[in-house]
Amino acid sequence: ELETEMGTSVDFSQLKPLADGQRTKKMWQETGDWNDSMWSCSQSIGLINDIPSCQVLCDRIVQEAESQIAATAQCLDAKSKL
Repeated sequence: ELETEMGTSVDFSQLKPLADGQRTKKMWQETGDWNDSMWSCSQSIGLINDIPSCQVLCDRIVQEAESQIAATAQCLDAKSKL
């Protein structure tokens, strides 16, 4: 709402109460209301393509780990020297 109201003339003093961390602190320590706080994220947010269930996520992690282990094993020369 503020972004629309301000247009190109951004006044950070209006945004400060939303971004100073007090609402986030209150959310973590008191209310648990994640809709009433600012969440920060980095560029990695662009890598999220879906939101799987815990089961699907764990299965995916195991599958990717097994695939990486198999690929790494192909690079090893396991010939016995006996």
